[in-house]
Amino acid sequence: MVHGATSPGEFWLGPVQNYTNGQAFITAYQKAFGTAPAVRAAFTCDAMNAMLNALAVAARSAGKTPTRAQVDVALNSVNISTSRGVTGPISFRATGERRSSPMFIVEIDSRTLQPKVISGRRHTTSK
Repeated sequence: MVHGATSPGEFWLGPVQNYTNGQAFITAYQKAFGTAPAVRAAFTCDAMNAMLNALAVAARSAGKTPTRAQVDVALNSVNISTSRGVTGPISFRATGERRSSPMFIVEIDSRTLQPKVISGRRHTTSK
């Protein structure tokens, strides 16, 4: 399963608090929406920030509303620092793949129903 396990023994990606700025994101999300975010919310936030960054760069470069091609070029130059990305730094390879995409594989314990990170690493920001 890609996200949000629904039964004991299933595997999923997350939890949000393990990502670089995950705890701050959880706090802000809960304040805004009254519920805890799913893992996909963290990646959705980062994707939207990357796209908004690319749109701003393309618009400045074009001096007007940018074309799709101009936005695509700008998206390849996105470089969001660790301090701004929920899941860590965001930049892309020429192929469009994210250079670093931290993932955690989590198992739900069948007795306690608690998540346990079984693969991946916790990312921290350097002060």
